[in-house]
Amino acid sequence: ASAWAVSQAAIPLIAPSAPTVSAPADGVVATPGSAIRARWAHQSADWSAQSAAQIRWSADGGATWEALDVAGGASEAAIPNAFSVNSTVQWQVRTKGAHPDWGAWSPTRVLLIRQVPTVAFASPVMGAAVGELPVEVAVAYDDPSGELAALRVDAIQRGEVVWSRELGASTSCAIPAAELVPENGADLTLRATAASTSTLQTSCEVTCPVDYIAPAKPS
Repeated sequence: ASAWAVSQAAIPLIAPSAPTVSAPADGVVATPGSAIRARWAHQSADWSAQSAAQIRWSADGGATWEALDVAGGASEAAIPNAFSVNSTVQWQVRTKGAHPDWGAWSPTRVLLIRQVPTVAFASPVMGAAVGELPVEVAVAYDDPSGELAALRVDAIQRGEVVWSRELGASTSCAIPAAELVPENGADLTLRATAASTSTLQTSCEVTCPVDYIAPAKPS
């Protein structure tokens, strides 16, 4: 008999393990209609490359599921975001290799669809001259997905923050002369940055000229 000839290693075909999901992370997705990009890594059990993937999601606690088929070796796809405001979405991914069977579903991930709040200055209004001290500041806040958790107001002149205050859940304040006397003749920009209990943030700005009558020189 001849000597033995050694073949290359033969690996039996096995369905892949559950893929590793990298995005999006569990948590809030801002605004219905915004893009939701799912990304995952194929976990082969027999060294075969990904031949297909499937994403599924449920917005009713798992009672019903919708699915999206992904052909080939793509490792990301967009989940259609037609979910309603404040809905909770569960989703999973599974892949297929050379074996005809699908691999296991990835662990369930959870997305919270939340609307970004809006904030706008009620006082002062854009372009209105600041002619008196203290400067009265008030903002209007609207939040379909939560409540105001924190509000910060910054006063800016010539590109520098010259005054700042954390207001908590309050929507108004006064900038007293003891803390800031805006430079006369220069624009004053006020910026409000609001954080929601939904973890989303928003901001707005208003710019006003500073035009007040300065005291006369003493005699």
